[in-house]
Amino acid sequence: MNFLSEQLRTAFARNICLNYCTIDKVLYTITISDNFEKILSKSTVKTEQNTYLNLNSDFMNEFVEKTAIALMTAHKMTYNMPVILCSPEIRLPLYRLLKKHIPNIVVISNNELIDGIKIENIGQIE
Repeated sequence: MNFLSEQLRTAFARNICLNYCTIDKVLYTITISDNFEKILSKSTVKTEQNTYLNLNSDFMNEFVEKTAIALMTAHKMTYNMPVILCSPEIRLPLYRLLKKHIPNIVVISNNELIDGIKIENIGQIE
């Protein structure tokens, strides 16, 4: 099921991407440092019903806090809510983790980026 939903997101990439762009087709993003991306990727657990991140609570709390700070800082800079940009492998479990703590979070993968928009990276979670 998770595989199919990610395939659908790739198919609807244009709609997803344009939904979060400005009128001028700028997509403000926050990326994840290579170190955090590796940790998240290694902690991804796939079962028949679900995909989730198996993180210890200290790391999870630190990551969520750093994400919230990066989002607030970026929002103050641009007056737009940025999206979290990550690899396709961790997008869904990362979204599920962050949604619990940051209700309006948007997490998209590199597969969902389209031609014709300007990606403006305004922060990094590290």
